[in-house]
Order: sequence, then structure tokens, then C-alpha cells
Amino acid sequence: MDVDGAQEHGACCERGHRSALLALTRRPRTARALVLVPPLLVGLYASGLVRLMCPLMGATGCRCPGCGLTRGAAFVARGDLGGAFAFHPFALAAVVGWVVLALWLFAGQARRGILERAFGRIERKVPVSTLLLAGFLVFGLVRLAVDAYGAIGTS
Repeated sequence: MDVDGAQEHGACCERGHRSALLALTRRPRTARALVLVPPLLVGLYASGLVRLMCPLMGATGCRCPGCGLTRGAAFVARGDLGGAFAFHPFALAAVVGWVVLALWLFAGQARRGILERAFGRIERKVPVSTLLLAGFLVFGLVRLAVDAYGAIGTS
């Protein structure tokens, strides 16, 4: 057991396979923060109470890999998938990931095991979380390069 009271290795890890999402769920405190913060940010943005500014965008004028995720998630919450995709192509995946974490967090111990085994079976066939993370990083790097080139090209 680790400091959070979660097992160090789950069913997926026993076979040598590591899922980024399952590894994250091994830390209940981290999972709780990840489950509670996004809807708070989306709600504040959607209500117009807060306009969030990316620190990287403010400092450099370039968008970070996550720029647009909050706005995209707000559009997903409204059911506007086209609008969500326009703000960030990974907005829907981020919302789905949040829902999976929320289900895991609020499920009882027996249901957590069912969710972990089901997700583990999917991850063994197709490493979904790894592919999404890699795609997100590639998207972010391309976006940064395009922004940087645009800033250089207009100088």
C-alpha cells in the first residue's frame, strides 16, 4: 500500500502492462483533484465569471498544448461537439477521461475492480491512454511550431 492507501500495482500492471490512466487512479488524492477541478473551471468559464488565461500564451503569445481545452469542454457540456473540436481536438477525449476517473472515484471497491479489469482489457488490445497522450503531445508541438513560425513570419 502507498501513502494514499491505494494498491501499488493493479491487475493490468501484474502482467507488465502499464496504463497511464490506471496509474493515475492509483493515487486517490490526485484522482479527486483531477475530478473536481475541471468541472469547476468549465463552470466558471461557461458562466462568464472567469476568463482563464494560459500563462504560456500570456508570456510568449504561443498556445500551450492544452490551450482551448476548458472552452472545448464547455462546448462538450453544451452538446456542441463541432464547437468543442474548433477550440481543441482533444476536448471530447478529455471529458470522457474525466467521466472515467469520476466513475472510478465514486465506485465502490468491487465496481472499481470491474472498471479496472474492463479498461485493462481494452488497454492490452489498444493502448488508448498512451495513444491519446502521444497524440496530444504531437498536436501541442505542431501547434507551438505553427504559432512560432507565424510570429517569425510576420516580423
